[in-house]
Amino acid sequence: MDRKRTVFLLEHGINTLPSDWRDWTNRGAFHVHQHTPHAAQSLEYFAGPLLAHFLHRRLARQFGRMLKAYADARWRVVVAAHSNGTRIAVEGMRAAGWPPVAELHLLCGAVDADFERNGLNQAVDSGRVGRVVCYAAGRDLAMRVEDTLLGRRLFGVRSEPLGLYGPLRVRKPLLDSGAVSSHDDAFWRAYGHSGCWRGRELDRTMCLVEAGSMT
Repeated sequence: MDRKRTVFLLEHGINTLPSDWRDWTNRGAFHVHQHTPHAAQSLEYFAGPLLAHFLHRRLARQFGRMLKAYADARWRVVVAAHSNGTRIAVEGMRAAGWPPVAELHLLCGAVDADFERNGLNQAVDSGRVGRVVCYAAGRDLAMRVEDTLLGRRLFGVRSEPLGLYGPLRVRKPLLDSGAVSSHDDAFWRAYGHSGCWRGRELDRTMCLVEAGSMT
């Protein structure tokens, strides 16, 4: 497929103003357009934790519709989602019937870490998702708050949040083949919940997300 037919779907978390240039999805889309031959788009919304709890099904359906539109038009899709955006993305992919996604990058994921329960084992096994990369920040206080009874209820996590525990119950062949992996380096061990988007760190993070589409 023509490399110019790759699109990066970027999904942010809560407490994000879409009209603010500092929003990582705005700057991330610019990075894609500036440094790759590809396209980028995001599904914008604004919500705090309580409103996000009530909106998540609607947002997931809308994300799924956006994803399906690109998949039906035969774009190669890369999804990069942060925080509550990981929940929107994973639930949206499931709601849309798992349209094909070449790569799924889950950063500081406010989503259930159990790959059997969240459906990602089956999606990768069946080839609907080509590769999943999980990123956990070493100083993520937001994920520690989520790892409480109230936090789990608000963000729909039935066991452990992905951004704190990493992927759990991943099928061994998927780990052995590298189809599911966890990124770990000194930068990520030093980041807080949104540290990967601050200043020049966004360039480093976006390069990680874009790397698989530059070969």
